[in-house]
Order: sequence, then structure tokens, then C-alpha cells
Amino acid sequence: MSDDLAMTSPMQPPLPEVVQLTADAAEQLQQDLKLLQTVARPEAVRRIQRAKLFLGPGQAELAARPAIWDLEALDRKIADLETLLARAQVIVERPSSTVKLGSTVTVRYDNGTEETLKLVPSLEADLARGYVASESRVGKALLGKASGEKVTVDADGIVMTLAIDRIGSPKLSA
Repeated sequence: MSDDLAMTSPMQPPLPEVVQLTADAAEQLQQDLKLLQTVARPEAVRRIQRAKLFLGPGQAELAARPAIWDLEALDRKIADLETLLARAQVIVERPSSTVKLGSTVTVRYDNGTEETLKLVPSLEADLARGYVASESRVGKALLGKASGEKVTVDADGIVMTLAIDRIGSPKLSA
């Protein structure tokens, strides 16, 4: 397999020179890469070897083909992760009086409910975890704002107002 095939994927746009990641995301990607290199790839290689060792020539080719495809996909994924991690710039959350990339922000909605959000690069956005893309409408509205400020976001006629209660880790209850 050629290196240029391993570095690009027809489904994904090319990565920028620097990719910003939170420390948690960088650590998870490192763990994913290690798992692919030490468990998944060797298993695919073993499946190919077993087919070649224990089956006849015609059967071996048929039996090994899915494992070969898996190995090629794993090699592309490993190369993509290595490239991503090589370009990664880890965002460290530091105390700040304003919201910035990597900040944890507790907001209060008009109905009184409270939610803790973390502003992350788009690559890490995950609503279920409260990870909001800094490039999203809410993310852009929050950037640069201070505790006590309100932001109003309009998403195609749906208007939402958020008051910033605090910036930083949520307070722990005693």
C-alpha cells in the first residue's frame, strides 16, 4: 500500500497543519492508536497467516481477502491517527475571566435550567457530553464573554438566550 493512500481518505477533507485538541481527546487518540497497533493490526495479520497456513490455495485467498481488507483499513486508520497526533496542539484549560477554546462554562437558560458546556474544536463536539464546537453558533457567541454576561443565539428563527454563570470547572457540592 502506498503512503499517499494511507494519508488521505475520500470521506474526509485534508487536515490543517495544526489541529487543536483538548488534552482528553489527545489522550484518547493515543490510546486508540496503541490499541490499533498492538491488538487490532496483529490480529488481522494472524488471520491472514492462518488462512495461508491451514487452507488450500483457492480457499486461502477467499478466506484471507476480508482480513486483507481489514488490514488495509487498519493501516489507513493508523496512518491517519499518527498524522493527526503529529499535527496536534493540545489546548490546556487555564483559569480565565473570559470564555476561550477549551473553557468549561456553566450557563443558565431563560427557563432557569443550568448546563455545563465545554468549548472544543469541531472534531471533538459531542452534545451528549456537553462538548460544544467553538465554530458553532453557541460556541462563537460564548467566545470572549465573561461571567455574568448574556448571549443570544438565533438558529434559523429559534432564539436562545444563555447567561454565563461561571467559567471553569463546575463547583462541587459538599
